[in-house]
Amino acid sequence: MELPNAVPLILTGVETSTVFVIATAYLSSLTGSNATLGAVITDQAEFGLGGVLGATAVIVVIAFAAAGLVAGLRRLATPKGLRITRQERTQMVSLTGSRTAPQDDLPATS
Repeated sequence: MELPNAVPLILTGVETSTVFVIATAYLSSLTGSNATLGAVITDQAEFGLGGVLGATAVIVVIAFAAAGLVAGLRRLATPKGLRITRQERTQMVSLTGSRTAPQDDLPATS
């Protein structure tokens, strides 16, 4: 069954879409809804620069918290055989000199 192998990718998509939805939620205030943080962001005349920056900071914190929750869920839902341990990650970093996995399939450039 392929679903256990797809869980990390599916939840990565959910994480990305969650952040996008939260980050663009302020747009609802442009449609006339005044019950959101977007009303504070789009109405600088009433709330001032401090209110706009404060509401923006709150939205950023909410987006990061949601992304962290989904990332934790992804970690828990990933089968143990697909997880990279800290020891394996450390070995990859020491071998490649970077935090990304080596890409052996790329053609060599001279």
